[in-house]
Amino acid sequence: MQSKTIPAYGTNVHFLDGGHGEPLLLIHGIGESAYSWSANSDVLAEKFHVIVPDLVGWAYTPPSREHSYSADSLGDFILAFMVALGLAQTNVVGWSLGGAATLNAVLKAPQRFTRLMLVDPAGLGVEVHPIFRAIGVPVLGELLTLPNMLTLIVNYRVLYTQRHRAVTDAFLKQALQAVRQPWHQQSVLKTVRVNRALQEGQKRVDVHERVRELTMPVQMVWGRQDKIIPAWHGERALKAMPNAQLTIYDDCGHMPFLEHADEFNALALKFFSET
Repeated sequence: MQSKTIPAYGTNVHFLDGGHGEPLLLIHGIGESAYSWSANSDVLAEKFHVIVPDLVGWAYTPPSREHSYSADSLGDFILAFMVALGLAQTNVVGWSLGGAATLNAVLKAPQRFTRLMLVDPAGLGVEVHPIFRAIGVPVLGELLTLPNMLTLIVNYRVLYTQRHRAVTDAFLKQALQAVRQPWHQQSVLKTVRVNRALQEGQKRVDVHERVRELTMPVQMVWGRQDKIIPAWHGERALKAMPNAQLTIYDDCGHMPFLEHADEFNALALKFFSET
């Protein structure tokens, strides 16, 4: 995967790019980076043209005056990034808040997306782990999001994963470089606070009542032991989607693409190869 930048959405978007074939976007979650997909991007690039952006205001993509820190605005960012790349249509994977951003983009321009994979996505219910409500509290939020190794260890090895050993030291070191970018922490805080997670949970990003509009093939993936966003959100959404399936991994938290990387990669390759 090659590191590149391109002007889009009022900023210079950093992204990883590699492989050949049909395009496949990988969209990370809140406070994450393109490198979150390090266990997947090279494998998927063996069959697809994989494009992995740092979302606006996180990691190596600076903030933009066009961005309002809402999930809706992140959806606009995805569409603007596609325009900058000249992508008329693409497959896409969205994880966590990146799942909510992806849902917003797809609902705005469904003709631009061929197949959709949602991984433990936000936006399919209002419930969320109390840590995100706590981040909405002034001062406490700043302490909980300090860009240091202790914060990352707590997040990844306590909150995010069930298979803690899947989070390697190499993964943590790469993540630390990303969160130390000067705008990164403020983007996390603004996103949580603009969306009023303290008062409303995920209410402002919840689009579960609109999922019946998703007529393209949809594959949802969830960790059974996800502490961040409960798997029953996916089970409820499945009943409303006309062309969807749901895979739930046991012994798995909020990061099935990392905790069950081999199984996830095989599932993604199969799903995006279907016609």
